[in-house]
Amino acid sequence: MAYTDEGMTKISSQKAKKLFNDGQEVYLLYPDNTEAVMESVDQIEEHEYRDGQFGVE
Repeated sequence: MAYTDEGMTKISSQKAKKLFNDGQEVYLLYPDNTEAVMESVDQIEEHEYRDGQFGVE
C-alpha cells in the first residue's frame, strides 16, 4: 500500500533533505495514510529504507 492523501505533494528524499535544511516543514508519509513531521535529516535514510515516502503540504 502507498500513501494516497491528495492533500500532500510527494517529493523525493533529496528534495525532502533540501527543503528540511531550508527550514520548511517536511512530512514522513506512511502507507496507512498517516504522516509525521520530519524532525531530523537522519530520519530520511531510515524512512526511505522502509519504503517510506516524503511530502509537503
